[in-house]
Amino acid sequence: MIGDREQVYENIRTAVSLNQLNSKVEPGDPKLLREDKEALLRHYIDYRTAYGFCVKKYIAEAIFHAGTSAVGLITQVDGLENLSGIRGPAIVTCNHFSPLDPAIVRFAMRKAGFRRISIVNQDSNLAMKGFVGYMQKYADTMPVSSLKWFMETEFPNQIENALDENKLVLIYPEQEMWFNYRKPRPCKRGAYLYAVKFNVPVISLFVEQQVKSIHLHTFRVHVLPVIYPDRQLDERTASLRMQHTDYEQKCAAYVMAYGKKLTYDFEEGDIVGR
Repeated sequence: MIGDREQVYENIRTAVSLNQLNSKVEPGDPKLLREDKEALLRHYIDYRTAYGFCVKKYIAEAIFHAGTSAVGLITQVDGLENLSGIRGPAIVTCNHFSPLDPAIVRFAMRKAGFRRISIVNQDSNLAMKGFVGYMQKYADTMPVSSLKWFMETEFPNQIENALDENKLVLIYPEQEMWFNYRKPRPCKRGAYLYAVKFNVPVISLFVEQQVKSIHLHTFRVHVLPVIYPDRQLDERTASLRMQHTDYEQKCAAYVMAYGKKLTYDFEEGDIVGR
């Protein structure tokens, strides 16, 4: 694991030097051929209504709930006043730096009075093994894919169904996880496109990471102003405006949290614990 993390840090350093701020840096992620993705997604679609899937989902959500409570012991939430008046469904966006992200976000949203949240993750996570793989498949997650047929039909239906159930939907606009990376990275447009398409707001979060001691890594969730779709604009323009606004908010939150200018020149302090 130590060697893997060292490789991740070097991959981050290389990606920053190449200005590839949304690239994959985790060397252990499953690498799937198109036919493997097809098989995984077809099985997911067929299996998700089965009794066995529902039982596993119930167990995974119970574990996730307990993990959220544990993460809450080292997490502080600021800016909840920005969510006053928000009661219905919404898209949630957050910087992506840890497998703990979903629990951190869920804890913050629980403080705001939201109980139900679905998490969008990569289709390759369906191939993960062990406990992490179990949670990736069953803890109220929904896969996103590069396969055209899935993204044209199944994925929008998943988003719409979750929103219709008054859930929050967590989408990481940075796309890939960069372990313990402090800086916000440019946002991809997908989250904001669905916000416009289904006419829901975006709850914008930025998580600050601090090291209190060699053994204590803590988090502060900054709840930023809610971003609403402009219904007077066309879908593309409205989503691009939301995308830009969210990134700017996250950049400003970084400057406020760490008291330093945001640049993408690599420094060892960009990665917590380095």
